[in-house]
Amino acid sequence: MAGKGVRAGGTMNVCIAVLLCFALLGALDEGSGGRLGVLLFCWMTWGLFVPERSVMPPDVVEEVLVIILKITIIVCGSLVAGRLVLAKCSRWLEWAASRLGVNEYAVLGLLTSLVSSVSMLPLYPRMDARGRMINAAFTVSGAFVLGGQMAFAAGVADGRAVAAYFATKLAGGLLALILVFCFAKNTEAVYTTDISVTQGQK
Repeated sequence: MAGKGVRAGGTMNVCIAVLLCFALLGALDEGSGGRLGVLLFCWMTWGLFVPERSVMPPDVVEEVLVIILKITIIVCGSLVAGRLVLAKCSRWLEWAASRLGVNEYAVLGLLTSLVSSVSMLPLYPRMDARGRMINAAFTVSGAFVLGGQMAFAAGVADGRAVAAYFATKLAGGLLALILVFCFAKNTEAVYTTDISVTQGQK
């Protein structure tokens, strides 16, 4: 009876792996890169459900999946946090924007870049020229300080390495801001957007 149960479970795993692989056949039209990606994914997926055919140790696969889950949670949370800041902290954003000489969306972009540059990109078209320069420069080094890269670093390194990660990322981002302020002093805002007015129009 036990042998039959094991065989039934193995057959079910094989069926699931085959179904997942066939579900990705539509991506084969994306060129050679897409085809290679699908083949590699199918190969790895087959190993997850058929352990005797696995090309990676199960503990390594589990570690990678946990890291990806952490990254996903942080990035998705940053999108929600950006909306909350936009809705609840408009006065503070206006004050910071007046100090930096940019509009409010540029300040919000800097804050969301700390978590993920993906969260900043939807705000980019609404920024003025100076704000775009500031965000583009800061994102090169300062983005993801609290986002997916932090989750990855914390998952594979010790506390000292994570502290060094924070220091270097923030130092690079702040240096980029200083350089922008030094070399783009005469850049004027294309437009200034009042968040409350924009939200009222929506």
